[in-house]
Amino acid sequence: MRVGITGANGYVGTILRAAFAEEGHEVIAFARSNRVTSESAAAMVGVAERRPYEIKRPPSGAAFSDLDVLIHGAWDLTLVNAGDVWGVNVSGSQHLLRNAADAGVRRVIFISSMSAYKGTRQLYGQAKLACERTASSLGGVSTRLGLVYGPGWGGMAGALRKLTTLPVTPLIGVRSHQFTAHETDLA
Repeated sequence: MRVGITGANGYVGTILRAAFAEEGHEVIAFARSNRVTSESAAAMVGVAERRPYEIKRPPSGAAFSDLDVLIHGAWDLTLVNAGDVWGVNVSGSQHLLRNAADAGVRRVIFISSMSAYKGTRQLYGQAKLACERTASSLGGVSTRLGLVYGPGWGGMAGALRKLTTLPVTPLIGVRSHQFTAHETDLA
């Protein structure tokens, strides 16, 4: 099976990339060109092909026409302004999902978040929810990941782990619950 993964150099993308390759699938890694160094390209174990990808400018459907599955995990976490989040992450994701569906990709999976739920007031959750709706309307599915942790300790779990080195305990909120998933369970 040919599996395309956007955000293939990110924490979750790296985990998925390795898991699919280990199962014998042909992995096509979509990643930002400026994030691929000679070391990271060499470390892309199991990747059959690497294709440049920018969420701001998603490729046409032709880039996906040879895929059986597309997992969309790319997201620009540096954006904090609502206009930028909607203009880049949401718009880019929606275009990508439509392009993949138009290209005939049999299964499209959107990597979402536990923050995406009806009534959320968080910008991140609202943006992810909008993309979930687009994926669903095109016959795709979404998966709402909790905090992914493991030996790699990337993403939000990695940031929280760094907080444990502080001399004080930050209080995130009395009713704030964290739902976790280990790397091996994700894969």
